[in-house]
Amino acid sequence: MRVAGIGFRAAATVESLADALGRAGGGVDLLATACGKVDAPAFLAFARDLGLPVLGIARDALARERTLTHSSRVADRFGTGSLAEAAALAAAGRRAARGLGGRAGDGGDCRKDGWMTVHFIGAGPGAADLLTLRGRD
Repeated sequence: MRVAGIGFRAAATVESLADALGRAGGGVDLLATACGKVDAPAFLAFARDLGLPVLGIARDALARERTLTHSSRVADRFGTGSLAEAAALAAAGRRAARGLGGRAGDGGDCRKDGWMTVHFIGAGPGAADLLTLRGRD
């Protein structure tokens, strides 16, 4: 299973989310973000367009993840250095292997839609809907 953890600003659109995921590599089984963002209309429409399940990660679960990247603004709001990285790690569980990750956005995106970050985390083979709750622990 390959998880894309996505952090995005409220101004993000379906198109900007699709562009960010595409530029970061695409090909995922599950989209994960913070619980407070999982119901954003653009995020839900993006997931629906891709036919992918979404998983909202609670702030305390995000805060438990050690991230390689760090933003003070994100840390103040979500208790972790990178929302995208922590969401992907939390969704993938203990068997997670860090994968391709990085900021997918530039000044144009920042001005127009708000920048976003996409991190991919692998958690072994299998479809997201076959991953048991125990498999995430």
